[in-house]
Amino acid sequence: MLTLLSKLYGSLTKFRRKLFKPYYKAQVPTICIGNLQVGGTGKTPIVLDLAKFLLEKGLRPFVVLRGYKGKAIGPVLVDKLDSEYFGDEALIYFRHGIDTIVSKNRLAGIDYALNLGAHLIILDDGFQDLRIDYDKKILCFRPFLSKRDYTPFPFGILREDLENSSLADYILITKYNLYKKDIIDKTLKILEKYNKNIFLVPIKLKNITNFSGEKINLESLKNKEIYLISGLGNNLSFKNFVEKELRLKVKKHIKFPDHHKYKIKDIEKLNNILKEDKRIAFLTTEKDFVKIFDLIKNKDLKLKENIFIVRTYLRIPNKIKEDILNYMKNLERIKKENLNLETVLEVENESYRNCRTYERR
Repeated sequence: MLTLLSKLYGSLTKFRRKLFKPYYKAQVPTICIGNLQVGGTGKTPIVLDLAKFLLEKGLRPFVVLRGYKGKAIGPVLVDKLDSEYFGDEALIYFRHGIDTIVSKNRLAGIDYALNLGAHLIILDDGFQDLRIDYDKKILCFRPFLSKRDYTPFPFGILREDLENSSLADYILITKYNLYKKDIIDKTLKILEKYNKNIFLVPIKLKNITNFSGEKINLESLKNKEIYLISGLGNNLSFKNFVEKELRLKVKKHIKFPDHHKYKIKDIEKLNNILKEDKRIAFLTTEKDFVKIFDLIKNKDLKLKENIFIVRTYLRIPNKIKEDILNYMKNLERIKKENLNLETVLEVENESYRNCRTYERR
């Protein structure tokens, strides 16, 4: 029954794509970085990498997102560390110096970014928003462990039929280095039916920091009892990364749902665990830490000394970055040529008007 419902749902999403056409085109290039799978596809670090790259090139990119589970309706510019108001993902971009707009209405968020001087807009999520005519669309996938990973709701975890991945300019299979080769080969084989422009993107360690933001040596954690704390779309990927890439043995993994809103009772529970064993080191993600930080920054807790943030990164392939830059250069050239053409036409029209005036004399 669920399989039949998934087929019906997938067919409806394909029909919806054919029925509705985008009608909103921003005045600057807009890039959508989205997914079909629900959570855990590495979308946030991909958005961050592209934004930082464009910033280094002298451009002013804005990230626009809805601020999932945040209270802000927007559009509003993120200007402080308040995960309860802005949501967790918005704070990650803000911490890295990226101009970030939270807006439940994406169109209003784009307009607000334009008014603030955006050269380019990156939409965190939004592939399913059919109102927007994107210049480039990037889809992030995690490898397919089971049929559920590439099947629509309700049997699977896809927001729409996998066939719609053909509409993306690029497809990224993220964190592929945490999976066996046969799983990656299977994922490629399935996706290549719909899109050939596929790239494999590994997840790598940037650094590990303590509560104060100071970098620590990985070796200092080797003799600790490792406890993981995470509230992600794919908690297993965090455990796999710590064990396979950092080569740390995980004793316990405290898991929460994606975008979990940490509460005081969660913090008290963690602090009580420390009282039982002082050798424990809590490892968490940057996405989780921005919310935990809000709760413990002004408290005198042992947890501050024993919590460490594992900062990772995903890099967009250089080919995609070059394509985006070239696309922007071509747009600029076209705009200049159009401006020159308009100027020529204005001059010609003025000359024509002058000639007609002379003739009448």
